[in-house]
Amino acid sequence: MSEMAERLITINIRRYLAMQPRTKRVKRAARYVRERAAHYMKMDEGDVSISTELNNRIVKYYSRKMVPIKLSAKVDNGKAVLNEFSAAKPAAEQKPAEKAAAGKKKDSKAATGKGAATATPKQKTAAPEKKG
Repeated sequence: MSEMAERLITINIRRYLAMQPRTKRVKRAARYVRERAAHYMKMDEGDVSISTELNNRIVKYYSRKMVPIKLSAKVDNGKAVLNEFSAAKPAAEQKPAEKAAAGKKKDSKAATGKGAATATPKQKTAAPEKKG
C-alpha cells in the first residue's frame, strides 16, 4: 500500500449518535470516529489513534451537538493519527488586504452587537399635494 502524507475526512456522526442513549454517546462517538476513519483509510482500527485534542473536542462538543466532524488524518509507517481539521490560516500567512478586511469585519460586528444602539427606521414623508 502506498504511503499517504495527509488526508481530509468528514464524518457525519448524527446518523449514528441519534440512535444511542444519551449516557453512552461520548464513548460510542469516539469509537465510531475511529471505525469510520479506519474504513476511509483502508486500515485496521488498531492502527488508527485519536489525538488528545480531538478526543477532548468529541467529549465536550461533538457528542452533544452531533455536527459533522472534519478530521485531518496523518499516516506514517502504517499508523494513522487523527487531528481536528482547522481551515483558519495563521496570521503570518494572511495577506495585508485579508488582514484589513478581517479587521473591518470585527469593527462592524462590534457596532451592530446587542449592546449597540440601534437606529430608528426612517419615517415616511407625506407625498406632495397635487394642484389642480
